[in-house]
Amino acid sequence: MGFYLIFAILLPLFILIWGSLLPYYKPPSAVGLSLVSLENYRELFESESLVPVIMNTIILGGVSSVTIMFLSVLSSWFIYRTDIRGRKVLDFIVFLPYAVSRLAVGVAFMIVSLSFPNPIIIPSG
Repeated sequence: MGFYLIFAILLPLFILIWGSLLPYYKPPSAVGLSLVSLENYRELFESESLVPVIMNTIILGGVSSVTIMFLSVLSSWFIYRTDIRGRKVLDFIVFLPYAVSRLAVGVAFMIVSLSFPNPIIIPSG
């Protein structure tokens, strides 16, 4: 359990905090330690766009969670309470995320997002 705690929770959290304290990402090292500052957090809290970003996050989280809950209840009702044709297909589609590895889905999303220009990825040069 300690191994899981360290590798699944503490190390990723450390890297997120480490990256947030640097002006640009640099792997943990003595050289990187000299660049650590709270400047990014100062700029964040001085930014005028902080409140709209937080509101968008709350709205997106609330709407998506309620929508997923509604779709889950609706699909389970159709699968277990009705005799309509195609309910086995719906059951298969609902449980498909359990069959496909999260790593495979993450790699697929990475390939798709890197295959065309988008505003998230800033081109170098």
